[in-house]
Amino acid sequence: MKKSGSRMTDASEPKGDYEVGYGKPPKHSQFKPGQCGNPSGRPKRRRIQTPIFYIIEELKKPMVVQEGGRRRRIPIAQALAKRIVHGGLRLEAKPLSILFSTMPEVNSAMGEAPEITDDMSPQEAMAAWEAMLRLEKKGRRS
Repeated sequence: MKKSGSRMTDASEPKGDYEVGYGKPPKHSQFKPGQCGNPSGRPKRRRIQTPIFYIIEELKKPMVVQEGGRRRRIPIAQALAKRIVHGGLRLEAKPLSILFSTMPEVNSAMGEAPEITDDMSPQEAMAAWEAMLRLEKKGRRS
């Protein structure tokens, strides 16, 4: 017959002076020195694949172009940019419209401020002024 108040049996008695309890797991189940509790690590976040993701991945892929009699491998995005710029130099309508629509971003990225001229509309002059202020602030930070 069992005693009702007994909590420890002979099999579960601690060996030595180590007491098992809250925050003190049994020695056999503790991590060994140099052993990590999560060897696989936290799983990486799964990204939702959108069409833009696939377009960007394609634009990063290299392609072979011929420049000055030499073959080079460059990213597709760079090849497209070269095509747009050279088309604009040949005064082709579509590349020119792409170039003009991206000029503010190009100027900003190159660190060149747009000029304010007398023939600009007030809205264009204000946009150029704001672009110059942004470039000034960016220059002070760096």
